[in-house]
Amino acid sequence: MEKAAEERADAQIVFEYARDPLFRATHADGFIGGLTPNGQVHIAFFSERPALPRRHAFKVNADGSLGAELPSERTRNEAITRDMQVDVLLSVPAAEGLRNWLDQYLRALKARTGNGEARAGALDGRVAAAQ
Repeated sequence: MEKAAEERADAQIVFEYARDPLFRATHADGFIGGLTPNGQVHIAFFSERPALPRRHAFKVNADGSLGAELPSERTRNEAITRDMQVDVLLSVPAAEGLRNWLDQYLRALKARTGNGEARAGALDGRVAAAQ
């Protein structure tokens, strides 16, 4: 019986990581999500930016090149656009693992900065609460 326990103590498993062809790195300003009907945790990450104008008008120079913008013709959208970057569906164990992983790194970051805030990257209310 001791030999089986020793073999288990020496056992190892190796994980190798590969990137899916659709893998990409992205920036997130916040998140929104909730629970799915089949019991998973849904989280969608977004980045924020000013909305793009719906219309720009410019003068045309005598030589046919683009001239100055005509600000009075510009149609603006004053809203902030939240570009949804990625949806993630997590099982309960995976969501708990993510929470624990985040807690570990947040504690380390707070200890490093001394005051509990992560310099310019501190959470600032733009993060949407999970719904």
